[in-house]
Amino acid sequence: MKKFKFSLESVLRIKLAREKQKKGELGEIEFRIINKNTELKKIQNDLNNLDLDFENHLKKTNAIWLVSYEHYKKVLSDKAEIVLTELSKLYKEKELCQQQLITVIKERETLEKLREQQYNVYLHEMQKEYEREIGDFMGFHAAEAYENGGQAS
Repeated sequence: MKKFKFSLESVLRIKLAREKQKKGELGEIEFRIINKNTELKKIQNDLNNLDLDFENHLKKTNAIWLVSYEHYKKVLSDKAEIVLTELSKLYKEKELCQQQLITVIKERETLEKLREQQYNVYLHEMQKEYEREIGDFMGFHAAEAYENGGQAS
């Protein structure tokens, strides 16, 4: 009896590897998003602390401290803006990766359905072959019994 062989098995293996790769890429992007969000929260906390510090030093402040405060606040604001831009790019990259992953999953599922259909056809052909062999066997014994005068051996 011949063994079942899916005609597109190599393509299915490639799709499975690609799906695994895309899931890894998606995980990496999500990790980078978490890190950028953490970085952004730290910058926002620094800005809030700076504002509180400004309020505490408002009465006893001098021009040098005021210039330092403004400069540092600008640096933090610029950093926050850069991180927000990077986050925006990461979210777009994540969306693209998710779309690619969905496409690969659909292709894999389609191939798996095709494999199942081919397997069902294979089972049907094996059943027909088995029935044909049984019929040949029964026909052979019936002919042999007839030749022996109606007695089965």
